[in-house]
Amino acid sequence: MRIVLDTNILLSALMVRGTPPDKIYQAWRDGQFKLASCELQLEELNRVSRRPFFQNRLKPAEVGRMVNAIRHLAMACAIHCHSLSFRLTRTTIGCLPSRKCLGLII
Repeated sequence: MRIVLDTNILLSALMVRGTPPDKIYQAWRDGQFKLASCELQLEELNRVSRRPFFQNRLKPAEVGRMVNAIRHLAMACAIHCHSLSFRLTRTTIGCLPSRKCLGLII
């Protein structure tokens, strides 16, 4: 199973341990699924993590380790992450009542 996780979910995984985003991130690290990402998302992770909200909550080294892990261990998307759409997916996971999804299975 290949999953694309939203950038905010990845950053949330670093902020509070034991939360659903952290558990999903750890499941990937434990090899329970394949994470799909692209260079555009990695650039977004770096950029967004520098915003004031995250500066007080995240250590740059943690974000750097995450980016490096994704770059080296995740599957690279052949298409830009932002062009993925729900019509390309078979199912969604972790959908919240607000209809924001934690990730997509592709």
